Order: sequence, then structure tokens, then C-alpha cells
Amino acid sequence: MIRLAQVQDYENIDKLQAASVRNLCEKHYESDFIEAWVGKPRVELIGKRVASGTSYYVFDESGQIAGFTVVNWQQAMLDGLFVDPEQAGKSIGRKLIQFVFGQAKERGIQTLYLDSSLNAYEFYRRMGFEEYERGIFKLADGLESESIKMKIKL
Repeated sequence: MIRLAQVQDYENIDKLQAASVRNLCEKHYESDFIEAWVGKPRVELIGKRVASGTSYYVFDESGQIAGFTVVNWQQAMLDGLFVDPEQAGKSIGRKLIQFVFGQAKERGIQTLYLDSSLNAYEFYRRMGFEEYERGIFKLADGLESESIKMKIKL
């Protein structure tokens, strides 16, 4: 079941993101970049993002969060999608993307954008997104890495 995240989910969301990034991004990013990205708890940041209008949706499987997605509806921007590494390959990411597409259409959004990490590019491409330019992913501590700006017409 996919549902809107609740405050009590934030800690599990943070832990899942860290596990996902550490496991699935190691072939594309240096370890210092990964640790700067997810090495410190970010529960407070999740709360701030939600308070400013960003939506977090979790894939809840029998009370366990198996994945989540982050969407800024005002900017028509998919800000992230993460799957528990132990649940990878079970179509959770695809189900989350399809959910976001449905929600976007209900909101009248015709084009959805994202700034893909290098490791997620092929997944998003399979989901129908197209690259439109290269960009830079910046972390709060100043580290930077290449990213791929993508969009899909719904």
C-alpha cells in the first residue's frame, strides 16, 4: 500500500534512504560523497521539507516501509525515490513511479521533472523519462557530483 508519510515514519525513511544510497550508489559515487549525502541523520530535514510543501509517500508492506518517494507538486518535481536494498527487484520503485504519475495527472501536471543520480538514470529511462541536460547535484556541505536532468510528458 502506498500512503502519505506520517511524522512517525520519518526516522525509518531516513534509515532506508541511507541504506539504499550506501548499497545502490557505491559503483557511481566516492565513499566520501555517499557519507556526506547520508552519513548524518536527516529526520529534521524531512520535517522541514514536509512543512514547506514537499510530499513523502511510503510503500508500506505490512507495517514496514519498503520504499518511498518525495515529490514537490508545486514544481512538478520528483525529488527522490528510494527502495530498501533488501526489497530491490520487487517492482516497488515501478509501483511508486506509477503512483506518482497518477497523482500528477489528478493535479493536472502535464510534465514531471527530476534530477537523477547516476545510478538511477537507467531506471528512470525505463519508466519513460528522457534526459534533457546534465546538471550538478550539490550537498549541503559543498560537495558536488554530476546529475542528469530528466522529464516525462504525462
